[in-house]
Amino acid sequence: MPERKEIQEILLKLPREYSFVLIARDYYGYSYQEIADLLGISLENAKTRIFRARKSFLKHFREAGKDDRF
Repeated sequence: MPERKEIQEILLKLPREYSFVLIARDYYGYSYQEIADLLGISLENAKTRIFRARKSFLKHFREAGKDDRF
């Protein structure tokens, strides 16, 4: 399990719109619709942004050599 500091370091490497949606969805538990409303974007756009943010996070996570299981 990655440490909080490692997660924070990776989040800082991501574009701001990606780190925001990841934190809102996966840490605070906002729904896709709530995130879309907060950002003033469509539901589909919010889903796409979260998908891309997770993909980018995972890429940075792997590059950092934190875990090969993902």
